[in-house]
Amino acid sequence: AMLGLLLLGGERSFDELRLPVICMAAIIVVVGGMMTFLLSQRFRRALHVEKLYRRLPIAHHIAAAGDAAVRYRRRLGAMAWAVAISLVSHLSFVGFVALMGASLSIPAGWKEYFLYVPLIYIIGAIPLTPGGVGWVENWYLRFFESPVCGASTILVLALLARLVPMLWGLPGAVVAVTGARVPRPEVIEAELSAGQRAGK
Repeated sequence: AMLGLLLLGGERSFDELRLPVICMAAIIVVVGGMMTFLLSQRFRRALHVEKLYRRLPIAHHIAAAGDAAVRYRRRLGAMAWAVAISLVSHLSFVGFVALMGASLSIPAGWKEYFLYVPLIYIIGAIPLTPGGVGWVENWYLRFFESPVCGASTILVLALLARLVPMLWGLPGAVVAVTGARVPRPEVIEAELSAGQRAGK
């Protein structure tokens, strides 16, 4: 959406956004291909890769994800609510990064943050280093560094951005200290039974 706003609004030229366009196209192709391979049995049979799929150590997890997807298709309200919560969380995170960038006088508009920051963390999810250390910061530099703003300022922004999820996670320390409360067995059985009845 941000890429479209920047290009169609004439705020940035295609040459200026060549890198994010290439990254986004690659992400769409890779994710689309992986999801098709993992979730479409018909596709795997057509390419004769069903045996390869079954040998994957995570095949049973993928099957469980496929079953969950089928169930959520029947619970569109719950799915819409989960997407809304996720969207608010992501928008809040990018908004915090944009505010920190403004406080550091980084010359980027809010649209650039909402384009670059999600791309940085999608690319950063590729497990090249533990926690994406160095890998994520490299993409911050690629997208935000400019003659006006040097690498040291961008690295400060990247490190501050890492603090935001840590601060959000602090309430979880209460659970870690007091211990998680496991529901009683009869409650778990009742919820599973209710879920099975709803799935039929």
